Formats: sequence, structure tokens, C-alpha cells
Amino acid sequence: MRIFYTITLFVFLSSNLLAKTYIREYTYNASEADSKFTSRIIALDQIKVILLQEIGTYIQHEINITKDSSGKSYASENIKAVTAGLTKVKILKEEWTGDKYYLKAEIETNTQQIAASLKKLKTSNSEAQQQLEALKASNQELNKSRKEIARLRKELKSANTDADSKKAAEKYIAEIKQFSLMEMWSKGFMYHVSKDYTEAVYWYLKAAEQGHVTSQFVLRSLFIRKEIPKQYIAKVISWFHKTAEQGNAGSQDILGTMYFTGNGVDRDENKAAYWAHKAAEQGEMIAQYQLSMMYMNGIGGLEQDNTKSIYWLVKAAEQGLERAQSALAVMYMDGNLVKPDANKAIYWLRKAAEQGNNEAKEILDKLKI
Repeated sequence: MRIFYTITLFVFLSSNLLAKTYIREYTYNASEADSKFTSRIIALDQIKVILLQEIGTYIQHEINITKDSSGKSYASENIKAVTAGLTKVKILKEEWTGDKYYLKAEIETNTQQIAASLKKLKTSNSEAQQQLEALKASNQELNKSRKEIARLRKELKSANTDADSKKAAEKYIAEIKQFSLMEMWSKGFMYHVSKDYTEAVYWYLKAAEQGHVTSQFVLRSLFIRKEIPKQYIAKVISWFHKTAEQGNAGSQDILGTMYFTGNGVDRDENKAAYWAHKAAEQGEMIAQYQLSMMYMNGIGGLEQDNTKSIYWLVKAAEQGLERAQSALAVMYMDGNLVKPDANKAIYWLRKAAEQGNNEAKEILDKLKI
């Protein structure tokens, strides 16, 4: 079982909250639009819903209180979110006949650990609260998708023409695919919060390869923070290259940074400039800032060009990149590459300071503005 390791436990736990195993069976009656793939996804989800609901009810009963001494309650939504985030379904048996999908599955969960996590969350730091909110948001998205799948299933049954049936089937299959990707992200997140990066990256990458935007973003963040396990680094970098070639701005952006810093690849300023330019043109603000600096210094095979440097710096600043805002403010103060302008300098200093830029804060303090 997985728990939130980042939080300190302050509350004593009752010893009667022990591990419990749940085994349930579920048979899904497939529609005409269902394949083995879609039937398995729906059947697996439904048996998870049943099991998690039972576990959540059991835990709420075992805790047997609604508020602690601090007055903070065990909200049922929090119990559901934490339970879903700390449990895994194990398939014991499955059968597909072409019109029915049978599943037998179990969840062996340590309710003591789930109760502990709930207690921790009531006295936890902002990071843990953010994790809880992400779990709750994920559950809400999954519930929303479940309702849409059920609606489309009804629409399929009531379709009067072949054209209507085909249109509903396409929407139905697309929604199930998206649901499957959200499930992969949820699994990745479950391992992520417990700092099991090997499992987290496995699921994030699986979803990212199928176009899940959130998983793609998280993978890039993990790579920048050097939290990708060694066995996945080559595969993740290969995925960056593949998607960058396909026009993915985020992957182009990170390749520009990778080649400029030598993080995971041999440092190559020319390749850095190439990918930064590709990403900058698609609106990636970090790439815009990096490209500005490369034009300013004439590196990466680029000729030194102040006009282009300022152009890309302004683009990044306007999108909210605080380091670009701070650099632009200093330029307007010093009259470096631009005409001095106190009003513009103060404007960009304030923008940068609002985002926590220390240099901008210090300058504003000295100016007593």
C-alpha cells in the first residue's frame, strides 16, 4: 500500500484498523459498439467503483468520528479520494465471450494506512493538501467521464438511423479512450505522491504516448527536476524527440533546454537554438526567453541580433515569465539595448515582483516604490 510519506503523523491510530481483503465479481453486458478493449475498461472500472465504495464506507465506520479535537472533519469526499489514491485492483479472473465481459478482482487494503493518511492530511502542509486536491479533481473528472459514457450508451440504444448510431459510437469509443488515459494518469499520480518514481513514470509515459496532455507536462517537469529513473531516461528522451518532430511545442521546448544545458544529452548549442526557435514560434515562453538570450549573445549558430533578442524577450515577459519581466525591467532602467523608460521599467519590475522575483523586489525596495 502507498502512503503520503511527506507528512508528519501527529494522531494516534487505533490498532483495530487492520488490512482487509475485498473480492468481488462483475459481468458487463457489451453494447454493439463495444470491443474487448472498451468492455474491459468499463468492467474493470465498475468493479473498482463497487470495491472502493465499500472500502470507503468501512473506513468511515472504523474511524467512527466526524471531527477531531481541532474541529476538522473527515469529509466523505476526502475519504473517497485518499482511498482511491492508496489502493490497487488485482485481477483474479477475466473472460470475454464477445457480448459479455466477466471479471473477478480483489483489493487488499490496509485501512490503518488510509486512516493514517486522512489524519495526516488534517495537520499537513500545503504540498499534501495540493496532492489531496489533485486526487479529488481526478476523481471528479473520472466521475464526469463515467456519466458521459453512460449517456452515450443510452444514445447508442436510442439511435434511429445508421448515421446517428455511427456518430454516437465514435463519441462513445473516444470517451472511453480518454477515460482510460485519465485512469493511467491517476495510477501515475498515486505512485508519484508516494515518491515511487519508477511506477509513476511508467504510467505517465504510457498515457503521454497516447496523447494525454497532463501526463506529458508532468513527465517534462520530472525530467527537468532530474526525477526520471535511470531505466526510463533514454525512453523519455526518445519520446521527446519523436513528439518534437511531430510538432509538439512542449517537447520542442524541453529539447531546447536539454541541448543548451547538456541535461541527458551531449550539449549542442546549435540544436538548442533549433528547438528553441521551433518552440518559441508556438508560444512556449521559456523557449522565447532562451532564444532571446541566444540572439543577444550570438550563440547556437545565430548572429547577434538585438532587435530579435528584445522581440522574444518581450514575448516571454508578456506571457508571464518572471525572469523575462525582470530582465526587461533592468534593460529599461539602464537603457541597455532599448531607450530608457522609467515607467516601463517600474511596470515590469512590479510584474516580476508579484511572482516572487527577488531581484525585482530588491530594486523596488531601493526605489521605495
